[in-house]
Amino acid sequence: MTRKFTEVEKNILYKNIPLQKQGHAVGWEPVLFIILTILLFVLGIKIILFDYNPFLDDEKETLGSFLYFMATFIPIGGVSFVSVAVLFMLVKNMILYPRYGKYAEEKSFDVADIEIIQGKGSEDFIIRIFNTAGGKTEIKIDLKIDVESSLKDNFLKTIEKYRAKDSENINIPFMKVLRILETKPFSGMIHLRLSDFSTDTKLDSSQLIYSYDVFFRTKYNVISSLKTREPLFMNFYGDNFEKEINFTMNDVERKITYYFVEDYLL
Repeated sequence: MTRKFTEVEKNILYKNIPLQKQGHAVGWEPVLFIILTILLFVLGIKIILFDYNPFLDDEKETLGSFLYFMATFIPIGGVSFVSVAVLFMLVKNMILYPRYGKYAEEKSFDVADIEIIQGKGSEDFIIRIFNTAGGKTEIKIDLKIDVESSLKDNFLKTIEKYRAKDSENINIPFMKVLRILETKPFSGMIHLRLSDFSTDTKLDSSQLIYSYDVFFRTKYNVISSLKTREPLFMNFYGDNFEKEINFTMNDVERKITYYFVEDYLL
């Protein structure tokens, strides 16, 4: 299927950074957008309400001038916002279209099988997805364990039982990690989350993915540039694909991050 790139996809292509790596920090673009909108709004106020206000009598306010102000204040703000938004969109398109073109090609695939491979290096495990057309793709997964700070000592004591003799690292089979997190007092207070992932496409996914479960679906699509044929995004949908995850989470202590309950309530 051929279609135009969505605004979400264009924003990712413009930044040229996978969505899950962009973080939540405010970039310079929103700041510039706000500054330009305010400047245009102030300029519009000056021109329409002061320079060309037919109700302004010798620079003295009249009832007509006040009503004119109230009637044009919101439209000026709206026009300022839309004008800057259009300007940003045009500049973005001028940067993206010569490189990727205006249109995307989207291909959908049905999943035939999924294989779990022990990770190498920084990743915990690798998901190999085989589609019904005979193709294969790989997704490298990196996990983190969020531990509530008051449970730190208790959790460290629990996982210490799995340390092999004379070993510097604690390595635990993944299914045992899940069982630990389901027991009290850890249940609901310690969370396993997706820290990072990478796919065979340039910018991984146009979806914001928080859990590794998302990759276990019966369908996925690959979005490429129609101009360059370069695979850019991979998105997952459909029903759950049942697959037992067997791998060993190595160096579990390195996977732990701590949080305070108050942080989740904010």
